[in-house]
Amino acid sequence: MEIVEEEIDIVYVSVIAAMYTALTIALGFISYGPIQFRISDALLILPYHKRFGKSAIIGLTIGGFLGNIPSPYVPWDLLVGPVANFIAASIVYGCGELSRRVGRGSYLYMGLAITASLIGSILIALIVAYEIVIMELNVFEWGAYVGIVISVFIGELVAFVLGGAVLLNHLRFVMPEE
Repeated sequence: MEIVEEEIDIVYVSVIAAMYTALTIALGFISYGPIQFRISDALLILPYHKRFGKSAIIGLTIGGFLGNIPSPYVPWDLLVGPVANFIAASIVYGCGELSRRVGRGSYLYMGLAITASLIGSILIALIVAYEIVIMELNVFEWGAYVGIVISVFIGELVAFVLGGAVLLNHLRFVMPEE
């Protein structure tokens, strides 16, 4: 029996969405709010790896929606969270494609992955902070916005950048791209 590539993609989409959702909800006490540490965001590095690619983008976007169902910022978090995940995951995917075009060196591979996750972390911090400030204060206030951007960015640095780098480095050895 031959497995069709599209079926594998559906499996990847489903498993990644389920993992992101489960981690986000199980760790809900640190996943939502002005001070958040979303460990599930380590999975945002998955589109960088050739085996996951676009399937991971879809899975992380779905997971961002499902994981935000218990959020205190519903209904807006059901839109903003998945969009933030989609943007960050797409940037990571693009950098993964670039890394395969320019070379296979270990430093370049990981360097581009870390750069992509830093860019994604900044964008997530900017987007999520805006949503939280508007939802909490019902008006935009620069001081609160900057404080929440910094808070969310610190959480993303640990989860997305550091956690993602550890995850990707491990995946390179257990699931080689070639």
